[in-house]
Amino acid sequence: MDHDKMMQIIHDVFDASMPRLAPGDDESTLRALKMLYGDGLESVGEEFRALDIGCGNGAQTLRLAAELGGRVTAVDNHQPYLDELERRGLRRAMLSLCVGGGMGISTIIERV
Repeated sequence: MDHDKMMQIIHDVFDASMPRLAPGDDESTLRALKMLYGDGLESVGEEFRALDIGCGNGAQTLRLAAELGGRVTAVDNHQPYLDELERRGLRRAMLSLCVGGGMGISTIIERV
């Protein structure tokens, strides 16, 4: 099966409107942050930057933005996922920046 056909099947199965496109939940995201920062998470401020590559529709992206208080740059190669993330982020007023796929890593890093 070629790559484009496989990606189309994945995108058909994992519709952007689903609550989450991968395993995990908010508690899993919070546990990962606690493993990384311990009790120092409160000291992370608005200058903090995070990059979520392969963000899907952004279930964890929104949690990261809410917990970190900085800017989270979300990257995915499927525009409907980014559209859904933007809709959710605007509704919750947490998402700082969302960029689409198809660009080189240097361009992504410049935007972070």
